[in-house]
Amino acid sequence: MKQWIPALAALLVALAASASDKNDALRKLRDKWSTQRFYTAETRSGAELAELLDDNGSFANLRELENEFKKNNYGRKKFDQWELQQKVLNRLLVPAFEQLKRISGDLADGKIPEAGRAEVKRRLYKGVLNYAKMEFSRDGMQNGRFHGSCFAMPHAAVAIYFQNYKDMTSGEYPEVAKALQRLAFQAWSQPLRNNATDRDPVRIERFRGNAGWVGGNATAYRPLLESALVNNSVKMVDVTAEVARRSISRVSQNTYDTAFWIEGFTADGAGWGHGRQCLVWGYPIHGTNGSLNIIARLNGTPWASSLSPEVLQTVFEFFRGSAFYFYKGTIPPVLERGNAHPGYANKRMIPSMTLADSLNRDFRLRMNKEQLAELDQFRREAGEKNLFMLNFPMGQYHGTRYFFNNDDLIRKNPDYYVFVNMASSRTNGLESYYGGANGFNLFTCDGQTLFEREGGESAKALGAATLTMLPGTTARQVKQLNPVQNWIGYGSKGAFAAGAVAPDQDAAAGFIFDKVNYAVVETPTRKEENPEILKLRANKAYFFFGDLFLALGAGITNLAPEYGGDIFTTVEQTLKKGGSPVVSKHGVEWVENNGFVYGVLPPATAGKIAHKSEKRMTGWRKLSQANKNAGENEVELFSMWIDHGRNVDNGFYAYFVSCDGKAPERLPEILANTVKVQAAALDGTVEAIFYDASVRLKTPHGTISVSAPCALVAEFDGASVELTAADGLMNRNLRELAVTVDGKPYRLELPGGELLGKAATKRFNLQ
Repeated sequence: MKQWIPALAALLVALAASASDKNDALRKLRDKWSTQRFYTAETRSGAELAELLDDNGSFANLRELENEFKKNNYGRKKFDQWELQQKVLNRLLVPAFEQLKRISGDLADGKIPEAGRAEVKRRLYKGVLNYAKMEFSRDGMQNGRFHGSCFAMPHAAVAIYFQNYKDMTSGEYPEVAKALQRLAFQAWSQPLRNNATDRDPVRIERFRGNAGWVGGNATAYRPLLESALVNNSVKMVDVTAEVARRSISRVSQNTYDTAFWIEGFTADGAGWGHGRQCLVWGYPIHGTNGSLNIIARLNGTPWASSLSPEVLQTVFEFFRGSAFYFYKGTIPPVLERGNAHPGYANKRMIPSMTLADSLNRDFRLRMNKEQLAELDQFRREAGEKNLFMLNFPMGQYHGTRYFFNNDDLIRKNPDYYVFVNMASSRTNGLESYYGGANGFNLFTCDGQTLFEREGGESAKALGAATLTMLPGTTARQVKQLNPVQNWIGYGSKGAFAAGAVAPDQDAAAGFIFDKVNYAVVETPTRKEENPEILKLRANKAYFFFGDLFLALGAGITNLAPEYGGDIFTTVEQTLKKGGSPVVSKHGVEWVENNGFVYGVLPPATAGKIAHKSEKRMTGWRKLSQANKNAGENEVELFSMWIDHGRNVDNGFYAYFVSCDGKAPERLPEILANTVKVQAAALDGTVEAIFYDASVRLKTPHGTISVSAPCALVAEFDGASVELTAADGLMNRNLRELAVTVDGKPYRLELPGGELLGKAATKRFNLQ
């Protein structure tokens, strides 16, 4: 026993020294923050606002709302209603603290005349206590605490505290200091999560497993580190540092329940936000930027953390993958709720540039020479809004790529851009918010297929588009659509979605389209705003043979013909570019627009084929209340579609898009187009989507069968075959896939873990 005493004593001394180091570092950080300048959106001067502040700490311009609050005692539990509390928050308390922050900032900057400074400060502190009391009266409420209570007011409290740091630490104003500390702590305490972390918010688990507490909603919008400094808490800094360090990681369908964050970078190179939505340009970037900023600010302290090789690899994988969601300075209008306004197609910087700038500014010494070269090239090409990185392998920055966590097939090169936006039951659709963004993202993830050359064509066309005819979708033509507020969107309840991209960039992808409103699935009592767009199913597959794109549809069935309206599959609806000449070849009428040549194959299509060009007025104001002042203008659109009729049952289609601008000399042979398998072949390449593993597919290279539903590209070359395949159901127990050719099996080992669903490629000698 005695021999352990010196060791224990040494450990206690080390722990004491560590605690002392942290306390000393915390003091230095607080001193540093007291010299910071803080941003405010309030444009009026502090002196002007101080004139509005009376002896009781009430602003004259907010007095009517304040009197209403106090008269009705809106802090009582019976008023725990979202609409009421959100109005209280956004119209009274958030503006009040923003005005107080501006007064405080002007005091700190010496912009308030010396003769009036003492009185302005007295009123400022009265105001803090007055409005803090109202905010604290709402503690325990479930509704109306997001954004304002956890983002805006904590930021204001941090600013006021450090702008008046000497007063707050002198002991002369204990009530004001305590109120500001409590307000700042709301970055950790609000809104309630209804679990054990509400009793003890200073825990890593507080920032996991809930959309309001991960990604941008965690380390970017909440002043976590600043709140820890205001509250002089080593433990809060401990947790903040650990969350920032662990958050720069990846999530996937297969690791959703175990990943540190359920939002952020996905293992396929894209990103999630607000559930499993492909909000690649928002929350994943904001959260990582917030975490990198925290790590950089803690450099040189006991909480310093180096970026591990795994973390750096994660960020670079995001650069390489997310670049596919950006084309020639534009974002395709399928990735965020704010996708419908006149300026959306304007050229811009790729949003991931902020991450690149952060690495360049704060972490260059952590990177190896290859990473530095890639980062510098990325920043250079991104700055030119022409990001292709053509010296990198296909599938990184350019080429063809399937995003298995997001059900997206994308081809990107300097000549053209193709984006197929699918959805399975594993993903969410795209959110809608009529009050401040697009209220009509109803068909965005139904296989919408974008073809672009310049970048931005699809976004420009959206203002005048018929929403039930988005390109690539199969939809009922209803007379009226109602705007919605839906945070997880519309998609498919079909479990199958898969994509396989061969090394030469030929590709096959497909999904089972069975339209569903995910918000109603989540909350069955919710009223469906647009029931007429539901009850429709189809199997939809997509193939690339070189520059020739083939889309197949099978099993198209109107499950509710009583709703009225024919079922259309839209080939294209975009800006008209060029003369749209028509050429007949292979029994197909080919129509050119914008350098793409479109053709529907009549023998393989059930329905009437039509196309037209027409001038229309945009309707931006109808798409969102945020567009109420938008200007409208006339645009000319080119459209091509297939009318399957109202009573379609087991309908089908086949159409081609030649991306090189010429009617193809040869067409792939369509081998099958059923709900069990969709397949085509050209020369030595066979591409297939197997929904049913019992099917035997006859091909020019023998009969092919598979051991599980999958996407398959088989490229035959003399005595060998190269197989690329992906599991269509993300079966965790499926370790290998057998592809049998003329009775001889060839086995592919499939990726697992976070890469479950990714395609595998292997070359075999034919037996």
